[in-house]
Amino acid sequence: MDGLTLSSLENLQLQLVGQVEQALQFLDPMERLEYTLAVKFVPGLVEKESPIIVFLRTDGFNPLLAARRLAAYWKYRREIFGERWLLPMTMTGSGCLSVDDINFISTAYNVVFQRTPEDGLLFLLDDTRLTKSDNELVNTRIVFFYATLFTDYQTQVNGATVLFVVQSGSRPSLDLNPEGWRMIRNGLPMKFKQVLVARAHEPQQTGEGQQQLLDALVEQSAIAVQIKLQCFPEIVKAESLEGIAGQLESRGCQKNLVPRCLGGLFDYTQFMGWLRERLLLENSDLFSGGGMVPALTAQPPAENATTTSAAARAAASMAVLPNVSVNTSITSTDGESSSSVQARSSIPPLPGPARKKEAAAESSSSLTTSLITKVSTQVEDALPSGEPLDADAIRKRNALYSRRTYHKRKLEILSLEEQVKELKIKKEGLLRESHRLEALAKTALELITKV
Repeated sequence: MDGLTLSSLENLQLQLVGQVEQALQFLDPMERLEYTLAVKFVPGLVEKESPIIVFLRTDGFNPLLAARRLAAYWKYRREIFGERWLLPMTMTGSGCLSVDDINFISTAYNVVFQRTPEDGLLFLLDDTRLTKSDNELVNTRIVFFYATLFTDYQTQVNGATVLFVVQSGSRPSLDLNPEGWRMIRNGLPMKFKQVLVARAHEPQQTGEGQQQLLDALVEQSAIAVQIKLQCFPEIVKAESLEGIAGQLESRGCQKNLVPRCLGGLFDYTQFMGWLRERLLLENSDLFSGGGMVPALTAQPPAENATTTSAAARAAASMAVLPNVSVNTSITSTDGESSSSVQARSSIPPLPGPARKKEAAAESSSSLTTSLITKVSTQVEDALPSGEPLDADAIRKRNALYSRRTYHKRKLEILSLEEQVKELKIKKEGLLRESHRLEALAKTALELITKV
């Protein structure tokens, strides 16, 4: 009986997937253009990174809504990743994410957690971990990366939790642009169950004016979240760390997933360790065979861990990240001494308006080529099979094949250029380390000579 039930469910799922494929054909050709191109050029990638079933779950198994979300996913993917949109979602530097994107991840501004099977993903965001403004487009790319790889059943059906941490400290200017989060809401196979804005407990801020400033910052952050996410966030605050932790735990945010400034046990060095593990796997042969590092599932740090070992772990974790500087002086990001290591990436400023104009120009140029390719394909498909082709049809067919070859070579060249860039950065880092070790060896010899 169970076997029959399972077989029936599989058949129903196949029928629904077929209905989504049919619904895609009823969409406006321009609405599904990017999806059509992706299926044509990288069908394996489409099947792996955007399976139809996850979009069905997100939209209540409504084939038309799922088709629109799937088409929007590829449209937004092209818009935010530019000419890298058909590359796989990896952190090797040769995929969708550039070296700058990987460095942005290493700031730990946006950390994703895989929770218990009953809960969806948890996104933890803290503005004080950023050192520059115009981060909205980069953050959108990172959320697309996280959601594409780690979205699970509960996130698709019930929704994820987004937790914004508000604590004192320097931060970029407030960004009220809702465009990035609109793409996230409408294009990714996930929902949002709840959005929380939590005020850190900072007993060192004893002055009444300082507490009022922090409360004002919480209200300002809540308004910004309301504008960008188009929802009313819930503000969480209490007069003790235990009180904040208790409120968050009642909302599904376990202590192991909450930073220390909110009464939790999460240490950002854990995220650096996970990041290093994933980078090592993606650069190994195992990854090409289907290896996967799941999203971070935080564990409480060892109580007897020394600050020295914490610094060493952080430095080792960052070793495989290009162009990243690690501050090994142990100063807590949560306002506590000797708790975690601050890691900041030296990313050159990325002007938002300029990047959008460039992406728009690239999109316009690529759109023209795509339309020509689409028309050529329709002409080729319309020709009767087995009949000889006339000169005009042969010319159109050859032009189509040339364009396909051009796009494939362009993706290969882009991937190789990014690898060269990454290797040059690694080489510079190794040279600096070599000079440092030579200086230490020289100093050691001088000390031995004096003794």
